[in-house]
Amino acid sequence: MTPARESFTCETARLCLRRPSRADMPAFFTFLGDAEAMRYAHVDASLRACRRRIAVHEWMRRRDGYAPWAIETRTDDQSIGWGGLYRDPFDPGWGPEVGYFFHPSAWGKG
Repeated sequence: MTPARESFTCETARLCLRRPSRADMPAFFTFLGDAEAMRYAHVDASLRACRRRIAVHEWMRRRDGYAPWAIETRTDDQSIGWGGLYRDPFDPGWGPEVGYFFHPSAWGKG
C-alpha cells in the first residue's frame, strides 16, 4: 500500500473518516459492546474482543485494500462510529458489503 493510501481521510462538513487506531478502541466498545446499539448485529463481549475485531478488519484492509473506517466528529474529534465497505471475516460468504455502526448519541442526526 502506498503512503498516500495509508494516511487517507475523507472529511465532510461534520465528520471525518479515517483508519481506526488503538486509541479508538475504548470509544468503539461503548457501542460495539452495547446490546441495544448492536441489536441487529454481533455484540463484542469485551474490550479485548472489540480490539480483535478491529485488528482482523485492519489485516483485511492490508490484504484487500478496504475495511471499515473510524468515524469521528470534526468539531471535537470524538469517535462516534465505525463503518464502510468491508468483507466480514466473522460471517464469511456474503462478499463485500456496506455496513456502519454508530454510538446511540449519534443516532437521528442525519
